[in-house]
Amino acid sequence: MKNQKLTLTRIIVATLLLGGMISVQAEEVTLKIMAPWKSEGQMFRISANEVLIQGHSEGMMYIDAGENSIDALNTAIFQCPGKTLVNMANGKLETIGNCVISRGDEENLIFAEFVCKGITGKCDGKFSITGGIGKFKGITGSGKMIVRTVMTDVLGDVGTGAVLKGSTGLVVWPALKVNIPAK
Repeated sequence: MKNQKLTLTRIIVATLLLGGMISVQAEEVTLKIMAPWKSEGQMFRISANEVLIQGHSEGMMYIDAGENSIDALNTAIFQCPGKTLVNMANGKLETIGNCVISRGDEENLIFAEFVCKGITGKCDGKFSITGGIGKFKGITGSGKMIVRTVMTDVLGDVGTGAVLKGSTGLVVWPALKVNIPAK
């Protein structure tokens, strides 16, 4: 019985992320998500040992709603503006940002924020769903995020702040807990 309830919950989350409208009671589910991404931004040297990167990332989320759901793997698009402060002396960094997640329409969006700390190329942190609009109104959630990055393009001079950079990477949410409001 417990396994059937978990399966039903996963089906509901998968259907919501795919765009279906279902009447349900408020429910918390845990999703596994993997997302390749690319970004571009501008780098500014703000002190002798610090660089500030302001930019945005975008990519495709692959959402594992569980083996027993109708569609075990679903997708969503995300865009995340953010800023990263890098200590050039020791390679430590901290990134903060916001995200909008969608299935490609403007009427049904999920909003999130994140904080990530680590070293160049590796950043772990917290991802929090702060709300949504349309069928995602009232959605909340949070979980650990793991980010891996490779810088792909650097043009310009870090010393003057006239630098455009591109990077690619992978972000994983191993257990994102999502609270879906009753409809």
